[in-house]
Amino acid sequence: MPSQRQLVLFEKNGDDRKQAEQALRSLPYTIISAAEQEQTLALCRNQQCEVILIGLPLPEGQSLVDLLQQLRELPQPPIAVVLANPSATPEILAALRSGVLDCILKPVAQAEAELVLNRAFALAKTEKLAQIAMEERGDFYRRRLEQQEILTELVRQQNETMERALFENLRTAFVQGHGIGALGSLVSLLSGSPLTEDKQHCIVSREILDLLQKNQETINQMVQMFIELSMLSSQELMLHECSLGGLHQTIRNLVLELEPLAAIRQNKIIISELPHRHAGSVVKINQEFLIKALRELLLNALKFSPPQETITILLMNSHTCVTITVLNPTHKDSEHSYNIPEQYRRQIFTPFFRIAQTIHEQYGTLDYGLGLALVEKVVHCHRGKVRCTSLYDEKDQRELIAFEIELPV
Repeated sequence: MPSQRQLVLFEKNGDDRKQAEQALRSLPYTIISAAEQEQTLALCRNQQCEVILIGLPLPEGQSLVDLLQQLRELPQPPIAVVLANPSATPEILAALRSGVLDCILKPVAQAEAELVLNRAFALAKTEKLAQIAMEERGDFYRRRLEQQEILTELVRQQNETMERALFENLRTAFVQGHGIGALGSLVSLLSGSPLTEDKQHCIVSREILDLLQKNQETINQMVQMFIELSMLSSQELMLHECSLGGLHQTIRNLVLELEPLAAIRQNKIIISELPHRHAGSVVKINQEFLIKALRELLLNALKFSPPQETITILLMNSHTCVTITVLNPTHKDSEHSYNIPEQYRRQIFTPFFRIAQTIHEQYGTLDYGLGLALVEKVVHCHRGKVRCTSLYDEKDQRELIAFEIELPV
């Protein structure tokens, strides 16, 4: 079971410290208090706390900027929140400019503290996932360099496997669920319909007409997908400059749009917060198609995540690229496997390739094995890279599937 979350309270004033402890006592956190800076740093280092509350003003001769810098140098820097008197407006503004997440006013009110701390712990969680993702990326590139000598043989074997899988999945796509296979069955039903008295017309039930309409809409969707894939394969996308702040907001809007679909199995989609210093950074994108690609990844995550689980989107910026990662938890039970085996993590971007043959009609998707192919084409048109990998979340002791889009800046 995951351990209870750690919260360090650094407050020099004994009365303020006791009042804060009393107000926070009923919250689901382990509170560790300290009155000295060195003791606080030692606790953060040894206890691996996720959030620290820093009471202002600090002891004489100590600087909040210096303390925050020392916290950032820890292997797992905690999210900092300050406690301050309402009259200390200049100190509060200076703290926020220094990188503190938020401020809780003294005396501490439980309701206000709970809102701020929930946000802080959520941010700590996404930053931890981002750190895991960055470490895994480094491991991936190291492994790729080590495997160059056997690349030719692997490609040959992969092509043979992909060819077999392509024809098998084409067969499945055209005979299963809505679309061409179902339309053929409906035409057979129509041929057996009763005739009118003049023998010139068939009497068709409303149910069959509705099924025809539904399957025709599915085929139209498939044709539109083919048109888009063909266009992406033969033409260059028009890319326009977009700030990371604007991209972050667009992704948030997509998350809101998908909330009804996430609610089908009580799933939740969250996106990491974007640091203010990165909001003005610029990346060239085609917003329409990039959002289509992200929508496909999120729908994929919803379909193959266990019920009541959270899908996380990480938006990260480095000197050379912007990375968008979609993370969803996996597990296996007696009926379903939610993981993607390592040997298939390249093939899943091939048109019509499907690992699971399940149809997910409630999400309104084609389920023909074209969604991830579209994602790969869109990212390629952005001169970027997309890959599927897995991360291990040590805190919750489980594996996460990660789809990572890397866009150049």
